[in-house]
Amino acid sequence: MIIPGEQLDDPEVIRVLTADESNIADWGKYSTRVHQSPYGDFQVHYCYNSKKGEVSYDIDYKAVMNRRW
Repeated sequence: MIIPGEQLDDPEVIRVLTADESNIADWGKYSTRVHQSPYGDFQVHYCYNSKKGEVSYDIDYKAVMNRRW
């Protein structure tokens, strides 16, 4: 986990994640391990509800390139 649900600050993200009346405290922003590609190393950031075991693919799901030196 890189950001606990209580610290998410985008109102639209919070609205979508809690649309099913789940608690924002059950959510968090997570990151995968580093993956390698021809364009550089990257991680995927996503929101995950640890109570339900559910990943949100609807909002705030993205590949983040690591810095190249």
